[in-house]
Amino acid sequence: MVNFPPRRVAGVESQCLVLGVDTPGGVALLAMERPVENGARVVLISLRPAGRESLLAGPRLTVHARHVRPREQVMAKKLAGKVALVTGGSRGIGAAIAQHLARDGADVAISYSASADRAEALVKELGGQGVRAAAFKADQADPAAVQGLVDAVVKRFGRLDVLVNNAGVFTMGQLGDPATDLAALQREQAINVGGVVAAVRAAVKHLGEGGRIITIGSGLGTRVPFQGIAGYAATKFAVAGYTKGWARDLGPKGITVNVVQPGPINTEMNPDSGDFAAVQKAATALGRYGRPEEVAAAGRLPGESGGVVHHRCPRSTWTAASTPDRE
Repeated sequence: MVNFPPRRVAGVESQCLVLGVDTPGGVALLAMERPVENGARVVLISLRPAGRESLLAGPRLTVHARHVRPREQVMAKKLAGKVALVTGGSRGIGAAIAQHLARDGADVAISYSASADRAEALVKELGGQGVRAAAFKADQADPAAVQGLVDAVVKRFGRLDVLVNNAGVFTMGQLGDPATDLAALQREQAINVGGVVAAVRAAVKHLGEGGRIITIGSGLGTRVPFQGIAGYAATKFAVAGYTKGWARDLGPKGITVNVVQPGPINTEMNPDSGDFAAVQKAATALGRYGRPEEVAAAGRLPGESGGVVHHRCPRSTWTAASTPDRE
């Protein structure tokens, strides 16, 4: 181990300890930056072939020296200090997104319509990541309730930087079928389109440069492979169109707008062991359902350093089936 004398970086006195440890893949270079005011943390800087830059070599240990940035720069999480709202965030895709955001350092607010116990359990889990978290009950079909949701989040956390429109429902109904539940189809439109529009209109008042809006769409927003899903597909086509337009509107302000369009995802409402699972799997490139964590990873645009993506409609590996309820 090499112990460097104390130094000052950006006005912070710190001491740097560097240790290189032989591993099967080479030498793992570990650095401990010890700011006087903030304690110490070990950071893996690199893994390199053994024998390079050795200062001291033994039968099982090689020591390297390398300049290390202070902890304030090295250890900072990408979304530290940011606040994110995930609608329909108590379970499934929304919960996975909330967990990703918390791991990246964001304070997270989630909304729910009925799953209060699950919402509170998730809030407790998110708090374990060292961030602030809260759950808010809101009916995404009611524009006034959505406005109240955004206002409550800003009042609680003091700001809003990321909006994830995840809440949604799926209703089947073939045109001309007298058994079709028209009220359910109308509520589907109100949540999947109206709820998204209301949330964006409310949130944009608070988003500054670097703000992010992400909507969870569906592969059915690009194609309609079978009967009875016209209403749902239309809602996903709509949010994709809104995303393109909003990206133009908000791009000059430094706010990016994106939509993620997955196919069948393994959740409670659309399990990969369900009655229609075989048909959905057969229509995908990989022959399987996606996982909520994979959608969350695809939607991690808030953590991207480049701010030049103003619209993205990625075609998912899973593009030939409906997505589950996320209300």
